[in-house]
Amino acid sequence: TIQSAGQYALYSLIVLLILVLLLAVVRPAINTRTVAILTLIPGFLLFGAFEWTREAARRPFVINQIMYSTGVSLAQAEELQGKNFLAQAKWTTLHEATDENLSSAGAELFKFQCYACHTIGGINNDILPHTAAMDFPTMTKYLLNVIHKRPYMPPFLGTEKEAQALAAYIVGDLHGKEIDLTQLAGPADQGQQVYDNNCIGCHGSDVITNWAAGKTEAEIADGLAKLGLLNAMMGGMALEDADRVALATWILAEGKGGTQ
Repeated sequence: TIQSAGQYALYSLIVLLILVLLLAVVRPAINTRTVAILTLIPGFLLFGAFEWTREAARRPFVINQIMYSTGVSLAQAEELQGKNFLAQAKWTTLHEATDENLSSAGAELFKFQCYACHTIGGINNDILPHTAAMDFPTMTKYLLNVIHKRPYMPPFLGTEKEAQALAAYIVGDLHGKEIDLTQLAGPADQGQQVYDNNCIGCHGSDVITNWAAGKTEAEIADGLAKLGLLNAMMGGMALEDADRVALATWILAEGKGGTQ
C-alpha cells in the first residue's frame, strides 16, 4: 500500500511542479481559473497519497497504540477478548449470536469490526475478493486467528459463536455458499487443515498448485520452508516439519485432481 501511494505521490509531485513553474514563471498569462482548478488535481492526489501512506503506516490503529481502526481502544480490546462483543455494543438490537440468528448477528458484527476498512463490492479494500476462496469453517478459524495472520488488522473481538456468525454472513450472505455448522469439525486430512489454517486467507488452491506444478513432494516441502525467499510477506510463516510435509503431500495430490 505504501509503495503504491509513493508512486502516486511521485507522479503527482512531478506534474504539480511542472504546472506551478509553468504558470508562475514561464507563462503566467495562461494561469486562468480553469487551469488553476486543473492544477488542484495533482495537488489533491499528492495530499491523498500522503494520507494513504499515513493510514497504512499506523495500521491496525487509528491512534497508534491507543485505538484500533474500528474505534475500539487497546484497553477495551483486552477486556472484550473472548467475551460477548454484541452484549457490550450500544447501537444494535442483537446482543447475542445464536444458531438461529447467525447471519443477522454476523451483519451487525461486520458493521462494528469490518466496515471501518472494508467495503462490500466497493472500490476501497473490497471484502469480496479477499474472502472468495474461503468456506465457512475456514473463515471462522481465520477470524479467530486474524491478528496472527494479518498483524495490520485489528484482532477479532468476541466469542467463537460470534466468529461463526461473522463467517456465516461473509461466506453465506455475501458469497452465497453453504453454511453448515457440522462442517466446523474441519477436514480429516492434516494437509488440508494446514492449508486452511495458514494459506487460504491469501491463496486459492489453484495458485499453490500452479506454483507446485512439476515439482516433487520433497521440492514442494523444501519450498515451503523457504517462503520468505518467494515473498518477504510470507517470511514469518513457519511450519512444523510434520505440518510442512503434510501440506506438501496435500498440494501434490490437489494438483493431480485430489488423488494421491
